[in-house]
Amino acid sequence: RYARLTARATGTVWRLEKEAGDTVHKGEVVALVDAAEVGRAKAEFLQSLAQVRLYTTSVQQLQSLDKSGAVSDRSLREAEAKLREARISLFNNQQALLNLGLPFRLKEVEGLAEDQLVKYLRLLGLPDDLRKQLDSETLTANLLPVTAPFDGQVVQRYAALGELQQLTQPKPMYMVADLSRLHFELDVNPEEVADVRLGQTVSFLPEGARSPAAEGALSHISPEVDEKTRRVRVHAEFDNPGGRLRPNTFGTGKILIRKHAHALVIPSVALQTLPTEGENQFVVLPGWGYWGMCCWFVPWKGETQFVFVRVSPTSFQARQVQTGLREGDLLEVTGIRPGEEVVTTGSFMLKSELLKERIAGEGD
Repeated sequence: RYARLTARATGTVWRLEKEAGDTVHKGEVVALVDAAEVGRAKAEFLQSLAQVRLYTTSVQQLQSLDKSGAVSDRSLREAEAKLREARISLFNNQQALLNLGLPFRLKEVEGLAEDQLVKYLRLLGLPDDLRKQLDSETLTANLLPVTAPFDGQVVQRYAALGELQQLTQPKPMYMVADLSRLHFELDVNPEEVADVRLGQTVSFLPEGARSPAAEGALSHISPEVDEKTRRVRVHAEFDNPGGRLRPNTFGTGKILIRKHAHALVIPSVALQTLPTEGENQFVVLPGWGYWGMCCWFVPWKGETQFVFVRVSPTSFQARQVQTGLREGDLLEVTGIRPGEEVVTTGSFMLKSELLKERIAGEGD
């Protein structure tokens, strides 16, 4: 997660608090900008607050006189109307300060004397440790804090002291990154997407690493195929304590489709295919085949994937299998029993012998 920090008003860079590589916390001041708009907003707030105080006192006095009949209802209504207008103006001016990133509550200033109120607004938005370093008597009221939006690390500082920051043409002052949680993008073959589900565990192995550096959960699956890679992009998120992994790291990802404690897997080179026509195929290979060992087929329906299973020291059986998940050179299958020995390197030669005998049989 990245954030480019800019000032909320046009002004000049007055102070820089952070450098690249520094750790920041949410709400921490990273820079101060001298913006005339901030000074005007504070002055307008002071003026509207003074009007509210004035009209509040006036209404209270007229209300007390109204009880004795010493003042007309018209005068009281006019004073109440002016008080409402002053409160509206005060609300608008408070909102202007909020829009500049200078939040505060009216209750915090209602009981302050005028000199205390001026000092409060002059230092508005500045943390206590920074206030101690500045002279509140001579300090400009135009200071606008630029704060970090979340806990993270300063990746880059772009601003320089005295540099003009324009609201109409904003330039980033800082780049801040939250490295505690990273996003991982993985390209998946379209034919494999059907097995992918949100929430599945994803492990990430950086280039050159020997073991996965992180695990997370799948959070998004793209609804379209990327026209350049011809693959479907998926996203995962994982915790990155201590910033072990750096952003933009390349590597390999694996998605855990499901767990099966007793799954049967074979080397993928053991799998062979044979074209079939119709159903209930039954092919018998008489005599001696490759390596002088007897081989034969058993019946199956509509499937062409099979492996050669050793049934005796001198014979093999072509056994139909159903394939499942593939990982590297291993393939999940059903149709054989645990402990049965399958042919790997010589399986293609056995298949060739079977085809020869099958063709010869069809010719007869």
